[in-house]
Amino acid sequence: MAEIDEQFEDWHLTIAEFRDVADDRLLVLGAVHFRGRSSGAEFDQPMGWLVDFEGERVSALHNIVGHDAAIEAAGLTANS
Repeated sequence: MAEIDEQFEDWHLTIAEFRDVADDRLLVLGAVHFRGRSSGAEFDQPMGWLVDFEGERVSALHNIVGHDAAIEAAGLTANS
């Protein structure tokens, strides 16, 4: 997180959708917004996060660039 803060003046995550994948896995779709510290350039990147659980604890978090890639990694289809 410190490395991101050093490179970007502003960054934030937006969550648009949650999808159950299995009892112990959740797919989150959203985006990340960045504004460069030096350049001031801004961009938005669609993202997906696969969250694995062991009981009530998060055991793994997978960052995936792009909604289609995240849906595929979760073993789902665009309509599921």
